[in-house]
Amino acid sequence: MVPTQAERNGDLSGFNPSVAPIPAASISATAKALLTHIPLPNVNGQSGFNYENFQSTPARTDGADLRIDQTITSKQSAYARFSRKNITSDFANAFLPNDVDSTHNRNFLLSHTYTITPRLLNEFRYGFTNVTTSVNFPIQGSDALSQLDLTGVNISQHPTTHAFPTFNFSAGTGLTAIGRDKAGITQSKTTQFSDNVTYTLGKHTLKGGIDIRRVRYFDLESFAPTFASDDFGSFIFQPTFTGDVFGDFLEGAPTTLNFAVSSPDVGGTATQYSLFAQDEYQVNGLRWHVLPGFQEDGGNLANFDQRNNSIVVPDALAAYLTSQNITTKNGCT
Repeated sequence: MVPTQAERNGDLSGFNPSVAPIPAASISATAKALLTHIPLPNVNGQSGFNYENFQSTPARTDGADLRIDQTITSKQSAYARFSRKNITSDFANAFLPNDVDSTHNRNFLLSHTYTITPRLLNEFRYGFTNVTTSVNFPIQGSDALSQLDLTGVNISQHPTTHAFPTFNFSAGTGLTAIGRDKAGITQSKTTQFSDNVTYTLGKHTLKGGIDIRRVRYFDLESFAPTFASDDFGSFIFQPTFTGDVFGDFLEGAPTTLNFAVSSPDVGGTATQYSLFAQDEYQVNGLRWHVLPGFQEDGGNLANFDQRNNSIVVPDALAAYLTSQNITTKNGCT
C-alpha cells in the first residue's frame, strides 16, 4: 500500500474521517523528501493493495576449475589447483534501488612431493582460501540523511556506509515501510603453509610436520537483525499526536526513534601454528597446536568473566573507557 496524492497533501479522511486535515505548512521537509521515493497508486478497486510493480531481480553464477599435474623427475612431482566461483544476485528493496549482492570464492593449492629415498618422502603444500561477500546498496547513508533533511545523526564511525533510514507508518494504515539497513563487505581469508615428512620403517609409518596458517576476517558491526539500520535512524509512527499514523509522519512526529552509534566495522588477524608427529602402526600420535586469539584492528573485543560478573577488555581500551567515565581495574570493567 502507498499513500494517495490527497493523503500526501494532508487529507487523512481515507484513514480516519474524524482527523482534521494536516495544513500544508505543517508537513515536514523530511516527509516531503521521503515521499519522492514512494510512488503513487497504480491499482484501483483492490482490497489490501493499491500499487504493484514487477521488479527484475537477475541472478548469475559462474565458476571455473583448473588443475595442472607435472612430473619433474622420477623422484619429484607437483600439482596445482585453482578454483573460482562468483555468485551475483539482485535483492529487491521496497521503493528503493535493488541490492546487487555478490559472493566471490577463490581457492588455490600447490603441492610438491619429493621421494628422497624409497623409505623417505617429503611433501610441501601452500594454499589459500578467500571468500568475500558484498552487499551493494547504491545509496550512501550520509547522502540519504542530507536528502531527507535529517541532521545531528552521529555517523562518524561509518561515514561512507551505504544505507537508508527506516520509516514505519504501517500501524492501522497498511502502508508499506521503507528503509535499508547497513550494507557492506564480509570477508574471510586463510593462507596456509605446511610441510610433512613420511618415513617407512618396517611395519611403522612415521610422519611429522609443521602447519602454519594466517587467518583474517572482516565483518559489519551492527545491531542486526532487530535494529539493523539504527546507525542512520529508525522512525516508528503511531496515532499519537494528530490522531493518525500518517498524520504524525507528515508532521515529522515519530512515536519511537532508534539511533545507534556502533563501533567501526570489525576485522582481525591471527597466525596459527601446528606441529605433529605420528606413528600409524601403533595407532597413536602427538600433535601440538598454537591457536592465539584474534587481534582486532581497533581493540574492539571483550569477554565476560562469570566468576566476578565483570567484562574483560584489552588494556589498549583503558584510556578510552576512562574518558567515558567507565571504571577499569586490571583489564576488567
